Amino acid sequence: MYDGPGRTLGQVAFPAVSLLFGCVAPAFFRDLRRVTGATHPGLVATSAAAFAGLAVVGAVPLQRDVPAVMRGEARLGADSVLHQSAAAVFFAAAIAHMVLWMRLCVTAPPASPLSYRVGWRSALFKGACAVTSVFPLPAAFLLHPASPARRVLSLSEADAGGLQQYCLVLCVASFFASYSVELAGALDPAGEQRESKRD
Repeated sequence: MYDGPGRTLGQVAFPAVSLLFGCVAPAFFRDLRRVTGATHPGLVATSAAAFAGLAVVGAVPLQRDVPAVMRGEARLGADSVLHQSAAAVFFAAAIAHMVLWMRLCVTAPPASPLSYRVGWRSALFKGACAVTSVFPLPAAFLLHPASPARRVLSLSEADAGGLQQYCLVLCVASFFASYSVELAGALDPAGEQRESKRD
């Protein structure tokens, strides 16, 4: 995301995704409170931090000469430092959010629509995303093209860090996308009304 079409796409898409999250989050957390009878400040804070970080990642891309930084021919700029710091916030907050959600699924009463016993497919999928997201995290930052550690450790020029970050992004994106299951079922007031009418 340092040059070419990907740079522009990221500058538009990442903040747009964060804005869309900001539009749907109030209804999501309101319905979550209705279903559980409790507020969930940890889930709210971690998701807000993650998507704020994502917006900055898009708005402030890596410097255009980041390949020269990798070769030791240029200095790391403030924009790349900010970009990577925002990415760290995004990943750390997203993983914390996933852990908190999985704890909610495990501790919910057995009859709750959020319990892993009831929504086991969603819980299983989210659990797999959460577990697999942790594995590439340390190496993803160590091997990132903008990381000074690449030069210090004389690491390969191959963008292994970028590949690991893509895998991590896939896990995080899949986890948040899977909330559509809850939005269409457990957290959907219209769905709840339809079910009560059938009974």
